[in-house]
Amino acid sequence: MPQENIKFRILILGADNSTAALLARALEPKSSFQTESISNIEQGLQYFSEFDPHLVLLDVVHPATEKLDVCRRLKSMKAALPVCFLVGFNDIPTQNNIRKAGGDGFITKPLRRAEIRLHVRLLLNAQVHKHSIEHVSVELQQLKQQYQDIIRLITHDIRGPLTILKSNLRFLETSTTSVDRQNLIATCQESTTRLSSMVDNLLLQDQLEIIELKNPSAISVKDHVRKHLDDFNSVFSLRELTIQSQFDSKNLVIWGNKELFDRLVANLLFNAAEHAPSQTCIHVAVKQQGSIVKMTIDDNGVAIPDEFKEQIFDPEALIALKEQKIRIGKGFSLIIARAIVRLHQGQMHIEKPGPTGTRVVVELPIYQ
Repeated sequence: MPQENIKFRILILGADNSTAALLARALEPKSSFQTESISNIEQGLQYFSEFDPHLVLLDVVHPATEKLDVCRRLKSMKAALPVCFLVGFNDIPTQNNIRKAGGDGFITKPLRRAEIRLHVRLLLNAQVHKHSIEHVSVELQQLKQQYQDIIRLITHDIRGPLTILKSNLRFLETSTTSVDRQNLIATCQESTTRLSSMVDNLLLQDQLEIIELKNPSAISVKDHVRKHLDDFNSVFSLRELTIQSQFDSKNLVIWGNKELFDRLVANLLFNAAEHAPSQTCIHVAVKQQGSIVKMTIDDNGVAIPDEFKEQIFDPEALIALKEQKIRIGKGFSLIIARAIVRLHQGQMHIEKPGPTGTRVVVELPIYQ
């Protein structure tokens, strides 16, 4: 039923005084309705935009061609507007003519109050439900587009390690020295680690839709970051990268989900390793800044232009940049990273540490 505290505006067109009075008595005692009656059709059409009705009751003795045209004109001004005819006949030709003109219903004279209220409420309810369905449909389309964007983004990211695996396995068949084999195996292992990370990111996507953290606990930022640096030694060595780390003397603690925080750190380190040139250094720092823990990860790769610093967190924009061969981030990993940070009531952004390179900044509230 229409909500009783809402005024639904109903415009009555073409009705004589007695019919208009009957319609007003039938509807206006109900606080949810506000009626306006104009007997002159042309004047009513001119007043239409100002009144902006939710429903039109169009009075006709018989739905002649000119009255049917009025319905079409009303629909042209507001396509979703319900138009209900008041007719003296309910024969099949009359019903067909109303339907062809775009009418949504009819009430046969003589008019009865209960029947008037029933038809009006049914048409308004149908309109409300139609709007709800259209809103849900739009949301479903948006979700479908987001899903497609994520799939396309993952497809872009996954091709790299798969190509490396394929070529290295082919070279393994023909390599003759143990050193070559060890190097190829190490590269394959790194590629499988990257693929595993991508799968983990994809599996975490559902968790990032929740409003509250699951299984939160106190997390020592220093301990977790150091553990990941140790785990990434093989990745850094293979890429001929060195690491410099700096930690606050205090044991800075945050409140959050350990699994998600570990994924955050892993994604940021993967992103830095992916874009840092070989034989350069990645700088990792964790320090207190007021009531927050500030973690920064710097690499010496190509600096991200200012106009792209937000786009790297938008799947649709990132796909477009990748298709233009603009490499500004490791795709899905940074998008997941920011989502994790925001779930922990923190912030994440990109800075330029110097003439070159990229600095990823994560700020999380300290757990007291």
